[in-house]
Amino acid sequence: MSTIKVYYIDLRHFTQQDDSYLEDKLSNERWKKIQHYRRYADKKRSIYSEMLIKYVVYKIKGHDVEIEFEENSYGKPKVKGLNWDYNVSHSGNYVILAISNEKIGIDIQKKFEIDLGVLKFFHKSEQKMVQEDASLFFTFWTLKESYLKYLGVGLSKELDSFSIIDPPNFKCSENPLIVFENLNVDNDYSSFVCYEKKEESKVELIEVQEDDLISTIDERYG
Repeated sequence: MSTIKVYYIDLRHFTQQDDSYLEDKLSNERWKKIQHYRRYADKKRSIYSEMLIKYVVYKIKGHDVEIEFEENSYGKPKVKGLNWDYNVSHSGNYVILAISNEKIGIDIQKKFEIDLGVLKFFHKSEQKMVQEDASLFFTFWTLKESYLKYLGVGLSKELDSFSIIDPPNFKCSENPLIVFENLNVDNDYSSFVCYEKKEESKVELIEVQEDDLISTIDERYG
């Protein structure tokens, strides 16, 4: 049995003092990126996106690993030299990370009041289902985003070029082997992990606490 591990953090547990300490541990590329953010919340989510990756790498590979980030041609990141795939997403109070020996995609989205005009970007079959049950909007959104991130192509692939079918089991019209698992992190959020089922698999959901993340990073840089 293969295990897909999904790590997540609740940003409400991390103080501004934590943020400042961890900002000094960012890669140069990430540090330059966050200088352009106007909203502190965006900056915070970006800091912890990288820190959660570093936390997991140090936990699995040890603190002596030199982490070097690289991207594919569509911007999907990876850690150079590691033989497993990872994918990260963030929204609202949460940063979430999935790791696997195979391709993986993950998405989380805080629910909010929507303008159903955005349905024009969805497949027609999905539009019909959401019009009948508006609560499906964020479910479809995160399912489709997780699949695009699984493919590693970002939004270069149109959202209406494939469809999510067979609710509530949820399958992908393009690949019947794709599995979506609901993570149930928070009732106010929708979140799914996406992978291709090749053998018996299970998803393990792990919340990373403030003290554990800070101490792990501190062991490497302190």
